[in-house]
Amino acid sequence: MTDDTIDTTTAPATSPPIVPAAPTPSVVEREPTAFDTKPAEPVAEPVTAKTKLRAFEDATFGKDAGRINGEVERGVGSPFARMTPEQKKQHAALERLVVAEQKLADASAELSKAEAAHEAAVKEAAASEQAVADQKAADEPVKPQPEPALAEH
Repeated sequence: MTDDTIDTTTAPATSPPIVPAAPTPSVVEREPTAFDTKPAEPVAEPVTAKTKLRAFEDATFGKDAGRINGEVERGVGSPFARMTPEQKKQHAALERLVVAEQKLADASAELSKAEAAHEAAVKEAAASEQAVADQKAADEPVKPQPEPALAEH
């Protein structure tokens, strides 16, 4: 019979340490593309006069206030008619701000159109000047060049 006990008095045989293999890439490396970027985070809506007016109306009348064509109902007995004088003053100021902001946007658009028309006119004038200069150069007779005197050696 053999002895089934484990000998604990002798040192165990040492084996070389196990080194993990280098991981193999599962995807071929490549340059990043536009599709690799993260989607853009949503941009907060800009604060405009219209958004300020709407926020004031929502705070004053509630979000479910009656509206006709996007404007709060102003008839007798409406929440608009029950505003305090200070609220009416603030509401009127915000409405004037909306109108002024719209006029500014319209004027800015017209300015952009005028600048584009000016730039096109400047280019057209420069091209016209160049065409006149080219025509003038083509109409002038060619002056013969004097031949250089040959030097005697």
